[in-house]
Amino acid sequence: MKKIVLIGFLSGLCLNVFSQDIDVFEDLEESYESLKTTEEKLDFIFDKILNKQISDYKKMEKEKIKWHEKYKDLKEESSNKRLNELELEKINFDSEISNLRIKIEKQKKEITELKRNKTKNLELQRFEKNRVEAEIKEIFNHTELISEDLLKITKERASSYGIDKKVIFELDAFIDLSKKVSQAQNLLTKEINQLEVERQVNALNTIRNNKFDFLNIKINSLIILLEDYCNKSQDSFEMFEKVDSYGLSEEDLKDELKKQRSKFTSFPFLFEEITKKIKDINYKSSLQECY
Repeated sequence: MKKIVLIGFLSGLCLNVFSQDIDVFEDLEESYESLKTTEEKLDFIFDKILNKQISDYKKMEKEKIKWHEKYKDLKEESSNKRLNELELEKINFDSEISNLRIKIEKQKKEITELKRNKTKNLELQRFEKNRVEAEIKEIFNHTELISEDLLKITKERASSYGIDKKVIFELDAFIDLSKKVSQAQNLLTKEINQLEVERQVNALNTIRNNKFDFLNIKINSLIILLEDYCNKSQDSFEMFEKVDSYGLSEEDLKDELKKQRSKFTSFPFLFEEITKKIKDINYKSSLQECY
């Protein structure tokens, strides 16, 4: 009875082991039935089970080897892919570094050039500054009136080149005085206006005795000329009256005018009126009497 139970149990175990292959199980069943003794049958079963397990183990080992090889290939493939990616990144980094080096070298050259230009500019500025300073000294020592526009340009250059503020202040004073002197001098280029002449003479008296020698000389001479302008205008008027009433020839009249004209060289308007009369003895001047 125990043998029957054992055989049944082992048969079930065998069936479970070989259940994956029905044909193989049927062949085994025939071989099993051909055995006579229980011991043979048990040996047969244990042998087949053992062989099956060995076979399965070998298959698993082969699968394991295959899996390891596949894993190794995948790992190598992955490593190679990553390596390629890293190589590509390295190439990109090398390219960027190379470009940066080129930019840095270019910037170094630009900086060097800027420094060189800055040095040149500084030298040029020093040169221009010295020249402007010399021009200002020349202006202060000049013996003729300089146009207001030219003086203003000189001041702008002085400011831009950082000339000493004290010098610029003196230049401002010189420009202001020159402007007033020019305004007064311009009266001599027009027909006399007694009220304006008196106003300008008063203005000149307020700026006398300044620190600029030439302007002081010019102011003093202008005051004398303006105060004498009325007399000279009257002289011109009377001279024209006589010329128009003389019975002399035109040539004699012109010679007389030429002789008298030299007395009016400091009075541009009067000098010009006499010149017009010389050119045309019949010229009628706008001169009026002045007392």
